[in-house]
Amino acid sequence: MHRYIIGIVILGYICSFGGFTKLVSWMYPLLGYMGFLVLAVLSIAWIQERDNIIREKFLRRKMIRLLFRKYDDDYEFTRQNKQTFQKLGEMSAADTEGLKKDIKAYVEDVVENHDDLQAYAKKNLSMECSPLKKEKKE
Repeated sequence: MHRYIIGIVILGYICSFGGFTKLVSWMYPLLGYMGFLVLAVLSIAWIQERDNIIREKFLRRKMIRLLFRKYDDDYEFTRQNKQTFQKLGEMSAADTEGLKKDIKAYVEDVVENHDDLQAYAKKNLSMECSPLKKEKKE
C-alpha cells in the first residue's frame, strides 16, 4: 500500500509541472466521470444485494423489538428471548458483538426518549413483509 501511495504522490508531483490550469482542466472531468462510475457500481450492487439488505433490516428490527421486552415493564425478557437475540446477532452479516452493542445503545436511547415502547415499535419498526417470516412459512 505504501508503494502505491508513494507512486501516486510522485505521479502527482510530475503532473504538477504541466501547469495547474492544464491539470485541473484534465482532472476535473476525469473525477466527475469516476463519480458517475462509482454511482453506477453502487446502484448495481444495491440492486443485486437488495434481498440481503432487506433481510438484514428485518433481522435488526427483530433484535430491537426483543430488547424492548427487556425494558418494558409489561413484558418479560426470558432466557429464550436472550438466546433468540444471540442467534439473530450471529445470523447478521455484521460483527455480532459490535451489532449487539450498537443495538443496545439504540434501545437505551429510545427508552430514555419514549414512554410507550410498543407504540414506538409499531410506528418505526414494522415487521410486515419480513423475509424472516417468509422463511418460517416455507
